[in-house]
Amino acid sequence: MASPNLSSAGSASATASGSVGSGSRETTDIKAPLWDHVTILDRPKAGGGNALWRCNYCPLEKSSSYTRVEAHLLQKSGKGIIKCPKVSYEMLSEMRREVERCKELVERAKTRTVALPVAPSSGNYNKKNKRGPASTLEKSWALQDRKHLDALIVRAMYSGGVSFIFLRTPYFKEAFAFACSRNLQGYTIPGYNRARESLLKQERRHIEHLLESTKSTWPEKGVTICNDGWSDPQRRPIINFIAVSEKAPMFFRADNCEGEYKSKEYIAEKLRTIIDEVCRQNVVQIITDNAANCKGAGLLIEAEYDHIFWTPCVVHTLNLAMKNICEPKVPRTPTDEDMHVWGQVKFIHNVKVEATMIKNFIMNHGMRLSMFDEFSHLKLLSIAETRFASVVYYILRITTPIYDMIRFADTDTPCLHLIYEMWDSMIEKVKKEIYLYEGKEPNEESDLYSIIHDILIARWTKGNNPLHCLTHSLNPRFYSNKWLEEGAGRLPPTRIRRNWSTYSFIHSVKRNALTPKRAEDLVFVHSNLRHLSRRTDAYKTGETRMWDVGGDSFDSLSGVGLLEVADLFIDEPEL
Repeated sequence: MASPNLSSAGSASATASGSVGSGSRETTDIKAPLWDHVTILDRPKAGGGNALWRCNYCPLEKSSSYTRVEAHLLQKSGKGIIKCPKVSYEMLSEMRREVERCKELVERAKTRTVALPVAPSSGNYNKKNKRGPASTLEKSWALQDRKHLDALIVRAMYSGGVSFIFLRTPYFKEAFAFACSRNLQGYTIPGYNRARESLLKQERRHIEHLLESTKSTWPEKGVTICNDGWSDPQRRPIINFIAVSEKAPMFFRADNCEGEYKSKEYIAEKLRTIIDEVCRQNVVQIITDNAANCKGAGLLIEAEYDHIFWTPCVVHTLNLAMKNICEPKVPRTPTDEDMHVWGQVKFIHNVKVEATMIKNFIMNHGMRLSMFDEFSHLKLLSIAETRFASVVYYILRITTPIYDMIRFADTDTPCLHLIYEMWDSMIEKVKKEIYLYEGKEPNEESDLYSIIHDILIARWTKGNNPLHCLTHSLNPRFYSNKWLEEGAGRLPPTRIRRNWSTYSFIHSVKRNALTPKRAEDLVFVHSNLRHLSRRTDAYKTGETRMWDVGGDSFDSLSGVGLLEVADLFIDEPEL
């Protein structure tokens, strides 16, 4: 039975001569148009019930469904309600035409289905009294049904715009495997409301139960709170919070910040709420990006809680360093030093611009090859090494150490204890590639290396933290003879003394003194399902490998080039 559109039906107070027969009034609900001819006095209760209404043409007040409203106004007998004595023949005819018109509109709005390319079998060979093996004819029927089911599945995907990688989802495979192994005649899939209400809450409770083992490690091992801001497709600002521990990461929640100014005080207040929910004694680290407001919020939390460190995101720091190298900023009134820096890295910027233009041309023009073949007899081949290609190769050699560290750090694997040494090794690898290309000896000066070195050191200085040094110094690997002998000049952590090291700070820093609820449940379940699934071997190998990554663009993360990563850089805010 249709429910009244209470947003506007309650305001209806038209007279008999004014509401019927004018031909210009718009219907509020085409599934129940006669709600417009009564006044809603009381809304139905949540979860069901009838509305209390009063007829606009007679004094009748009644609590009932739409069926009796229709019977009252359309003069129907035997429906448990009196006929409206004030409805004239002309009014009755107009209301009947209105009801018929709305029925046609509803019928037109129904989804039209198109015949499938493969029809199901017409025979029923699965009878209970059937004995013995299936015949050839029965097997052919099953094959026909399988083809029909395949067509139904892919049509649902095509019509809903579902990515092909969805077929790798283990939960999709599990659902069909279970259905095919059980006798579920008459079963229907969950409805729209059930899927977004009771089943969603049930799944959230189940996910929370699975995460209890992860939470149990927090009191002993501690936990890191990571937060990051982003915008959804409607450009609404969101802040994500993730709890990361030794065992596994766990999505905590996403806060909608629409209409709020994300100042350092606002973000710090959000972090305090998360810290209290997790239990402040368990939190040992807060990780944010390098934005000024996030850094300010982290420092506020660090000053408030003696045992909690703030650490900027290493991946974000490396991304910004890469951007400074590939796309340096030139002030409006540049100094001689600014122009010197620009002169050294200009070739990288020029190649980046050209590569971006080529990429955009290829991606945005579907007829590019046919046009080229029409006007040129040449082929798109380049056997000889051109200047452009050689420069690209050189840029890749310089930036590969930075990119490799980004890829390593941007994972769920704990790597805080490796960051200090990796950053040092990354700088050495960059120097090696530049000096090899320029043909210089290690003790000679290189203008390009000096500039890149200063950029990387500046980023490290802005993002370094005593926690990096502490974890580095506690890693037994860096005291082993094997590691010390792998590179010239390597020293154990306790003997390191460099001007960019944070060891000098360790002893000077005091350390030991879209309903909102439904959206929150959806994001919680979706994010933590992915985190839980990534712990399985099936996620790394087999048919369901990496089922939640990349859509249809690629099958694995291998071979992703540096120019693709450049699109992911985050603009550093002006301080």
